[in-house]
Amino acid sequence: MAEDFLAETLSKGDECFGILDGSTLAAYSWYASQPTRIRPRDLMMQVDERYVYMYKGFTRDAYRGQRLHAIGKTLALQTYMSRGFRGIISYVEFDNVESLKSTRRMGARLFGSIFILGVFGHYLVYRTRGCRKFGVRITWPRPGSDAPSTDAPSPLKFE
Repeated sequence: MAEDFLAETLSKGDECFGILDGSTLAAYSWYASQPTRIRPRDLMMQVDERYVYMYKGFTRDAYRGQRLHAIGKTLALQTYMSRGFRGIISYVEFDNVESLKSTRRMGARLFGSIFILGVFGHYLVYRTRGCRKFGVRITWPRPGSDAPSTDAPSPLKFE
């Protein structure tokens, strides 16, 4: 993991849940209750404050097929629900077939889609009705900040 990623993530209070096999980190995933960078890096994912956003799930090749993603996410869900959150929301890109399969296998349901078209730092963003229902939206940081902007010009978006 890059140092700038860790610095940004830890400074906003994100948490990492991992599964160890002895001293080997077999799988991990990150969880956020604050806006979080996505691809492209100048956009951020934000979800309703009643939910936690799960991102950057990873399983080492040697541990694939052992359902560690589902096990880790289920344990994290129990932890966050005990803290008063209503659930976990994941954003999985359409071409990430293995993560989509794992997410569906553990019982998660697709509630919406986000479409992003970008050219030279300008974006056309569309989110479906389901995303609005769960407060899932794309924001952009203020220049020089990781906080979402409310007063800067927004990316062009349709809802």
